[in-house]
Amino acid sequence: FRNHYVASISVMQRQARPEGLVWVPVLREKHLMRDAHCEDDAQATTTLATSDFTNFDSGLCGVAAGDDEGLPVGSLRFRLRQPSPTWRSYELK
Repeated sequence: FRNHYVASISVMQRQARPEGLVWVPVLREKHLMRDAHCEDDAQATTTLATSDFTNFDSGLCGVAAGDDEGLPVGSLRFRLRQPSPTWRSYELK
């Protein structure tokens, strides 16, 4: 993906656990910008590999079973973070 002013990213995977379906962190705070306030690397291309993840269950990819939220088991949730007030919008493209 191409970064557009995202300072860091975290990824969670929907997994079935004894307590039910939960979001499990598989990547915590990977920094995409060296400095959240500077534009130097704000639009760099980044590749995430599942080998970068911890607690990732590749066996869940493509599993159709869902829950009351309508989200399949194995779904990924991306949390984008940009603490600098300099950038009004940020996203991944």
